[in-house]
Amino acid sequence: MTAGHGFVLRQHHGDVLVLRLNRPPAHAFTTELLADLDTAVRDAAVDEAVRCVVLTGSGSFFSGGFDMKAPPRGAAAAVEMANLYHSAHRRLVALSKPTIAAVNGHAVAGGLVLALACDHRVVSSRRLQVGLTEVAVGAGYPPAASAIAIDRLGAGAMELMLGADLFWSDDPRVSILFRSSHEPATFEDDTLAQARRLASLPAVAYAHAKAAVVRDLVARIDGASDEARAEALAVWTEPESDAARDALRRRLGR
Repeated sequence: MTAGHGFVLRQHHGDVLVLRLNRPPAHAFTTELLADLDTAVRDAAVDEAVRCVVLTGSGSFFSGGFDMKAPPRGAAAAVEMANLYHSAHRRLVALSKPTIAAVNGHAVAGGLVLALACDHRVVSSRRLQVGLTEVAVGAGYPPAASAIAIDRLGAGAMELMLGADLFWSDDPRVSILFRSSHEPATFEDDTLAQARRLASLPAVAYAHAKAAVVRDLVARIDGASDEARAEALAVWTEPESDAARDALRRRLGR
């Protein structure tokens, strides 16, 4: 089933809802994709038939984060996109139901942050890369993104955020992010099996425990000031940031 702009597909498997990012090849973030994601998570929160949410991509990517090929945005459009990013990620973190990021392919920059926003992460054993490369491409971390990364990575946030490198998913520095690894041929079935187990847990007990786990993170996201959001946006417009993204586009032949 599709809704909104069609960039997030909804697939129901009993009491498990699969949200599949649908903007190939890299499922890169745009205003429209973030709006679809925000709406899908909002709807899942109030749908009593949904007891677990799985977020995944398709092809060789889970998500590549923000779209580096998109034309420059005006100030108003950039603020709109930042607000949608904040809302979608805050909503995903705070969702009282179990969430699983099924990392089927590369999860880069904002794509990895999106996976970190979920309660659990499973990964395909195919050869894929993950990393927080924002600094390398001159991108500012939205306050919600930095809060999520620091909360979920702990001491590892220093290396991943400031090192701005890519890692193969079986590298010990990032493999600890994943609950389990599965063969590509059975990845979706194995993920659904884990989702069904989580869906079978007492819902009120899960929600109560999750609220305690994410309380401080949600408070940090909610406490982000307008100034902090503006500072993150300003990083994108620095000359060195523009040059870094231009160099990336040349390397990719775009």
